[in-house]
Amino acid sequence: YKKLCFILKKENIQFNDETVKRIAMTYYPDIRHMIKLCQQYSSMYGMISDDIFRFKQIEEELAELRQEQLKLQRSLYPAVALAHAELPSQRAA
Repeated sequence: YKKLCFILKKENIQFNDETVKRIAMTYYPDIRHMIKLCQQYSSMYGMISDDIFRFKQIEEELAELRQEQLKLQRSLYPAVALAHAELPSQRAA
């Protein structure tokens, strides 16, 4: 908590003490993750507020959507590959 506060002050980022405590309790001992999250959020919103926890949830939801899309594309790939394999034989006919 103290290290994160020190970094935020050094970077002139406004923050709420209670929010930073909650970040520290949630992501301890991964200080790199805490810093990255604060950097991303503060670059978009200019300060650290309780909304940072909603920001993280949205980021996780987007990652899940990307994974689902990737699975769908992989499931369709064999069908696409089969369709392309049939094209040369159709051209020869």
